[in-house]
Amino acid sequence: MASPRPSATSRSRKGNGRAQEARQALYRDLVLEAAEATFGEHGVKNSKMKQIAEAAGLSLGTVYAVFRGKACFVDALHERRLREGLERAGVAVRDLSDPLESLIAEMELQLRRAFCRRADDRTD
Repeated sequence: MASPRPSATSRSRKGNGRAQEARQALYRDLVLEAAEATFGEHGVKNSKMKQIAEAAGLSLGTVYAVFRGKACFVDALHERRLREGLERAGVAVRDLSDPLESLIAEMELQLRRAFCRRADDRTD
C-alpha cells in the first residue's frame, strides 16, 4: 500500500514554519546589532529597550518577543563574540601540527586582541 501524500495544508504549515524561523533569525540579528550599537553609545546600564527597538527599526513588542531584557542581550552578544573569537583562533591554528605551536599561536592571538581593544578604549 502506498503511503499517503502530505496534504497541501501540512506542506504550507512546514513552509510557514521555515519562514517564521527565518524571520526570527533576522529579527534576532537586527536586534543584536542595534543593542550592540546602543550599548556602545549609552552603556548597558543607560540603554533603554525603546532605544534598541528604534535602532533596529522594529516595534518594542517585537524586540521583547526576541529578547526578554537587557541581560539576554548581553548574554547573546558575549556568546556571539566568543564564537567569532573561537572561529578566528581556529583559523589561526588550523595549519599548525605541533600542539605547543598551536597553543602559543592562540595565546598570541588573544593577547593582540586584548591589547588592541584596550588601545581602542583609550582613543574614545
